[in-house]
Amino acid sequence: MNKLKITQQAIKESNLKRVFSIINETGSIPRTDIKKITGLSATTVSSLVEVLINDSLVIETGIRPVNTSGRKAILLSANRQGAYFVGVSVLSTFMTINIYDLSLSLVLSKNIKLDQQIILGMQIATNLTALSSSLNILKHIRGIAVGVPAVVDSSGEKILSSTVLNIKDENVSSNIKVAFPYALVVICNNSSLNAYAEKEFGKTGASNIVSIDIDDGVGAGILIDGDIYSGSNGLAGEFGHTSINYMGEKCKCNSQGCLELYLSIPSVLKRASSLLSYDCDSILKLREELDAGNKALTDFVDDLARILSFGINNLNNILDPEAIIISGSISALGDYFLSPLKKYVDEKLLTHPDNVLRVCYSSIKENSVAIGGAKYVFDKLLIK
Repeated sequence: MNKLKITQQAIKESNLKRVFSIINETGSIPRTDIKKITGLSATTVSSLVEVLINDSLVIETGIRPVNTSGRKAILLSANRQGAYFVGVSVLSTFMTINIYDLSLSLVLSKNIKLDQQIILGMQIATNLTALSSSLNILKHIRGIAVGVPAVVDSSGEKILSSTVLNIKDENVSSNIKVAFPYALVVICNNSSLNAYAEKEFGKTGASNIVSIDIDDGVGAGILIDGDIYSGSNGLAGEFGHTSINYMGEKCKCNSQGCLELYLSIPSVLKRASSLLSYDCDSILKLREELDAGNKALTDFVDDLARILSFGINNLNNILDPEAIIISGSISALGDYFLSPLKKYVDEKLLTHPDNVLRVCYSSIKENSVAIGGAKYVFDKLLIK
C-alpha cells in the first residue's frame, strides 16, 4: 500500500471516529447538523454514516419535526446493542469479567476462580466465549481490556513479570485473539486502568493523575494529559517496588525495603496479626478492631500512612500530578488511614503557592479496572 492510500485511510478512520463521537455525544442528530459541525461535505458525511450503519454502530431513530414543508431530517443515534466492550480485572486468586454495551452500561458481570496451572489468556478466552455466547453477542465483542497486577510490555500484549501472579512472558493478547480475532485486545497494568477510570468517571475532574492501588500488591497508574503513561518498556507505575529503606528486607523484585513489603494487604494483615491475639485474616477485621478503639492498631495504621506519604512525596516531586487517588482493599480503613496520610503528605510538600495536592479515595463504586478497561478500548476504537 502506497503512502497516499495510507494517508487517505488514516483520514477516513479519523473522520469516522469524529462523526461517531458527535452522534454518540449528542444522542440524536441529523446528517445536516453533522455537516455543519465537521465542515465535511454532505456526500462525505453520508458516506461515513453509511459505514457506521453497516457496522451496526449507528441506527436511524426517527425524524426531526419541522415547521416547513421541506425535506424532513432523519435522526441518527448510537446503537447500544451494536457493539460490546469487555473489561477483565485479574487478581491473585480470581478474575472478574464485565461486559458492557455501546453506552458502557453493564450487561453482565462474573467472578471466576483462577487456575494458576492454566494459561491466563486461555482462561479468559474460554470464559468470555461462554458468557458472550449465552447473550448471543459473541460476534459483537469489539474490544477487550485485561487489567493485571503485573509488568506488561509496551505493546500491551505480554505479561513480563509479576510478584502477584505465577506468570512470566505470557502473550495473553494472542491467546484471546484466537477466540476473538476481530476484537481489539489490550493488556494493561490494573493500576493504569484504575487511573483511566478515575479520569473518565471519577469526581476529581483531573487529567494528570496517579492512582495508587493497594491490594495483593502495590501499583500506581499514571495519567499524563489524560493518557496512560507506561514508559518505554512498560515499567512505569511499579510504585510498590520503589524503596524507602535501602537496609530493609529483601523483596521478590530483588531490591530492598520496597513499599510493597509494608503496604500490600498480605503484609499489612501479617503485621497486624502480630499485634493481636489471633490471626487477622481480612482488612475488614482490622477495621473492626480500629472501630473498637484498639490503640496499638490505630498507631500501626498511622505508621502505614506515614510510610506511604514518603512514596507519594517522591511521586509528587517527580510528576507533579493534580491528584493522588487511593484505591483497593486498603480503602476499608477509611479515615483511620486517609486522615494521617493527608497530614503527612501536606507536611512534605515543597513550599510553593500553587503546590496543592489532592489525596483521596476513589469515588468509583463499581470495578474500576473493568470499567476503565472497557472505556479505554472503546476510546481507542471509536473516539481517539
